[in-house]
Amino acid sequence: MPRVRGFTLIELLVVIAIIATLVAILLPAVQQAREAARRSTCKNNLKQFGIALHNYHDTYNVLPPRQSGWGTGTNGSGVGAAQRGSSGLWSAHIFLMPFMEQGAAYDAIMSLRTDRMKPFDPFFVSGSHTNSAGATTQMSSPGSPLYNCPSDGTQADPVRPERTTVGSLNSYYYSAGDSYAAGWTYLTTAAAAGGPYNLTAQPTRGMFGALLCYRFADVQDGLSNTIAMGERERANAPLRAKGLVYPLTPFNNPAQCAASYNRAAREFVGDCYAAAAGTGDSQPGFRGLAGNAFFAAVSTTLPPNSASCLDSTTVYSGNHHYGNVVNSISSSHKGGAQVLMGDGAVRFVSENIDAGNQAANLPAPDSSSETPYGVWGRLGTRSGGEVVGDF
Repeated sequence: MPRVRGFTLIELLVVIAIIATLVAILLPAVQQAREAARRSTCKNNLKQFGIALHNYHDTYNVLPPRQSGWGTGTNGSGVGAAQRGSSGLWSAHIFLMPFMEQGAAYDAIMSLRTDRMKPFDPFFVSGSHTNSAGATTQMSSPGSPLYNCPSDGTQADPVRPERTTVGSLNSYYYSAGDSYAAGWTYLTTAAAAGGPYNLTAQPTRGMFGALLCYRFADVQDGLSNTIAMGERERANAPLRAKGLVYPLTPFNNPAQCAASYNRAAREFVGDCYAAAAGTGDSQPGFRGLAGNAFFAAVSTTLPPNSASCLDSTTVYSGNHHYGNVVNSISSSHKGGAQVLMGDGAVRFVSENIDAGNQAANLPAPDSSSETPYGVWGRLGTRSGGEVVGDF
């Protein structure tokens, strides 16, 4: 009876080695192809925002405010802190909904008011509150996939995961230019005692501010030379991870913020908030429809994929959500991040772009002086009078 010859051990090991080599060769290529597809989707999302912004401007002759909203402006009887906080805290994402095939969601949010608001009017301080639970439900309801870059795989807030919903994820922020974005829009804290809010507009050197609307005509440096929006990566770990916001006392210049961050390790050198349980709050990227600067503004001070910091001397009642903040444009894409220009074009900006003198103090947000932050700063200012050049 003839013998049936099988594989020898050496032959089997050779086959396994060949398969392993092929996998090692092909797997990076597959991963690169997947990331290229995700990056393309992210780019398309920004293009949709660009189209929506131009259609909004064509309709109302202004850009939407980065931060605005509804509310009585007072802490009257039966109005709790959550309702009070909704006054003037809606993101421009909400005002763009009718221009991004999100009309039903927009109508649902508008139904929270007794009188329908004009989406181009930055001051919504009349009317009456509905219950705060209803407002919270709308702020966390399932959002559009256009708000989320698929390259950013973080799906839960590493600090307060219990507050995360799919609809609260956001990857796209509005440019405040080359300075900080103010996070508090009230002249006084008298509202805590039942007094008036005294809401006040907060200008920026970029294309979007709080409780005010800029026009394309205000972008004197040219729409093709000015960033309108940019990506911002979400944090994937607590305490020190990239994507968190580091408090500085005081925060005067980008170099201070850079010193708080180990760029190679992609983490801060110290804790971004107290390590004790329950002391941290929701982090950027996890309240998709909130318009305060902490959740909706980016700046062109530190180069892409750098640290984000806030001035802890400016926070209200110890809450970092209401401090002057510099959120750096950042992404999960290798080597840089994507930005939306004012003319609707989407550009990829290297994390090694010229960022000028990082030791220079942050310009006043209501000024129009030349930026100290090189090409990167010039791309953020709307009326600095600078020549951008190649980037």
